[in-house]
Amino acid sequence: MVNKMQVHHLTGWTVLSVFSFNEGVLASLSKRNSTRMFRPDMPHRYAVVIDPVYSSILLAIELLAKNVYVIATIITSRPGFAMMV
Repeated sequence: MVNKMQVHHLTGWTVLSVFSFNEGVLASLSKRNSTRMFRPDMPHRYAVVIDPVYSSILLAIELLAKNVYVIATIITSRPGFAMMV
């Protein structure tokens, strides 16, 4: 997966073999931002919201295999996007 992401995002930055998420990338629980990472009233309690620049179908499939649901917008005009999807 890391190799696919590196090929896909060559213009911006290089993906390392380990990702680190801290409180700066998690959704805020304030009243101004109602997005929550833990949704206790839903059957699937955990979800990840991904910026359209970094979203891909490959990443969504990999996270789904780990039981993590993804909310993202796919940019269809991006190079490498299969129009059959």
